[in-house]
Amino acid sequence: MRHDAIQAARHLLGIPAPKTDHEALANDFVKVVNATRGTRKPHRVFDDFCEAAYCAFARRTTSNPERLAKLEAQYESVTSGYPDQAIPSMARLMSIAHEALRGGGDDFLGRVCGLLGALDGTVGQFFTPFDASRLCVDLNMPDPSEVTARGEGFMALDPTAGSGGLLVAMADKAETAGAKLEDVFLEGVELVPATYHMLFVQMTLRGIAGRAVCGNSLTMGVTDYSYTPKAAEYIRRHGLPESSMRLN
Repeated sequence: MRHDAIQAARHLLGIPAPKTDHEALANDFVKVVNATRGTRKPHRVFDDFCEAAYCAFARRTTSNPERLAKLEAQYESVTSGYPDQAIPSMARLMSIAHEALRGGGDDFLGRVCGLLGALDGTVGQFFTPFDASRLCVDLNMPDPSEVTARGEGFMALDPTAGSGGLLVAMADKAETAGAKLEDVFLEGVELVPATYHMLFVQMTLRGIAGRAVCGNSLTMGVTDYSYTPKAAEYIRRHGLPESSMRLN
């Protein structure tokens, strides 16, 4: 019944049905994880994939020698426990995630996280269906193209971003409205480090210009943050956006 209601609402709002078979891609992703895990639990492989991908992408957006060294050491720490035979599997996971996210339309990594049992209920984590995120954005987010048409940058924030599904929905709406993603800056704040890695990877693979922040939106404390590779184009066009958080 809930699915039918969401589909009816999508039809009334003129939201097109997704073209990518995200469910099939998610199942493929889970199969590769299970074939790769060895003695590890599946959710550990998923967390390691997200952390390694985070390190690889984040290195592209910093020139600070100390941060580069830290990311390199973090990457080595995550990947050193895997045999060489696992490298093609990790590459396959990245390929599946990229295929699923490049056109938007799904909280793909959040979906996979739920399938692998990696959600932590003790800190209030749960999977929000992407249709719900899309409806929320469609009903509440202003039209970014009205801002970008004036040559200005548009910025939006999710203070409890989780895996970034709401940000993916924001990017989808921006593109549908005719705005270029390099003129739209999205920021997501996430408390849990493992989920912060997932958030950053999902934003990056969706092509979002933005900033992922590992911190607490209530206390404003920040432990880490990274700009996506696409953020450089937004900053070149519109300058560095201010953050609601206390960034160092």
